[in-house]
Amino acid sequence: MSLNLKKYKKYNSKDLKEQIIKHIVALKELSILSGNIFVSTKEERIKENKRKFFHILGGMILPFAMIYIPQKICIILNIIVLIPLLIADYNNWLLLFNKIPKGNIITQLLREHEIIKGKLNGLSWMLIGTLCIITLFDKYLASLSMAIFIISDAVAALIGKNFGRIKICCNKTLEGTISFVLSSFIVYLFFTKFVFPKEVNFNILFMSLSIFVSSIVELFSKNINIDDNFSLPLSFCLTYTICISLI
Repeated sequence: MSLNLKKYKKYNSKDLKEQIIKHIVALKELSILSGNIFVSTKEERIKENKRKFFHILGGMILPFAMIYIPQKICIILNIIVLIPLLIADYNNWLLLFNKIPKGNIITQLLREHEIIKGKLNGLSWMLIGTLCIITLFDKYLASLSMAIFIISDAVAALIGKNFGRIKICCNKTLEGTISFVLSSFIVYLFFTKFVFPKEVNFNILFMSLSIFVSSIVELFSKNINIDDNFSLPLSFCLTYTICISLI
């Protein structure tokens, strides 16, 4: 497919860059929807690996903050960090960091659709999801859901991108999905045994169902245009809460 550059003449250089990025993203999405698997390059796999390692290292602050910091303070801190991120999203991350020395190192952590003006990046969606689960659910359930999301989503991406061979749907692999479920149980066992107080208990059956639902959400979120940084922790907490309420 070729691009007709004549129609770009009406754009200035800033708008032109944004339009070209939008076309690249659209072509990738079209290849997935048409059933043609987009083959990731070595450079893209390295970029994704960097994103996920950063995701784990930086993101694991959140589950522990939910446990040890009072709820109101957590909410306030969450909003304080979220507001400048939303402003950066609105003003376009790519153009913002191109004005800063070595800014391209930071843009390596952003995906194509996250650097388009007006599009929320993954961190913004994660903080919006964090704000929801802190406000609506028990702090230990919220903490566990965030820990499972941060670690298991990263593990699924790393395994799927680097070792996945069996494609199932939405450009996801069976190996990635299985690793998501297994790592979720490991996170659950670790937190209940070593992190949470002994009196905090979860129903293992409902926990298994919540992990299963989260794996389905992780699998289809991109296909239904919902960012899994937001939908995955929320679906986990919601599933477990509904199950407990039915007893």
